[in-house]
Amino acid sequence: MDNETSNTEVGERIRALRIIVGLMALGVAAFAAMAQVAPIKSDASLEKMMTIVTAAMGVSGIVGYFVIRMAILSKGRSRVDGNDSDFAKSTSIQAYFTVTLIGAAMAEGVALLGIVSSMITGQKLLLIAAAIGAMVILLQFPTSNGFARCYQAITGKPLPSSDWPR
Repeated sequence: MDNETSNTEVGERIRALRIIVGLMALGVAAFAAMAQVAPIKSDASLEKMMTIVTAAMGVSGIVGYFVIRMAILSKGRSRVDGNDSDFAKSTSIQAYFTVTLIGAAMAEGVALLGIVSSMITGQKLLLIAAAIGAMVILLQFPTSNGFARCYQAITGKPLPSSDWPR
């Protein structure tokens, strides 16, 4: 694969990931809006349990994300040792795609649980989990700079200017 094709492919993967992450955030927002207008019989007796479960999922998601991220980047580093720059770029975009998607999916899970918990208990305060989850999803929004940071984390070298995604 030549360098031009590789840069284009990386750019295409980042654009596809932008669509996925954007739609994940939009899905959370749409579900939260629907939850506010949909009639549901709430059970306030579950409020304490649902709050604890939602908070525990949020905290475990944060810890889990960083453990998974470190494992993916470590695997990427071991794969690129002694290989050419195209292989390093290919490995880096795969790692970036995976880490971004996993982070957004974990945040989406917490957000959706917050919405469902709010619907079940009638406690609007649980929608804070949905708002935080949506913000974390948007913080995962893919950029060329994010890819460059991932490339540097894997290779130990900055992404050459000629290799920036198009």
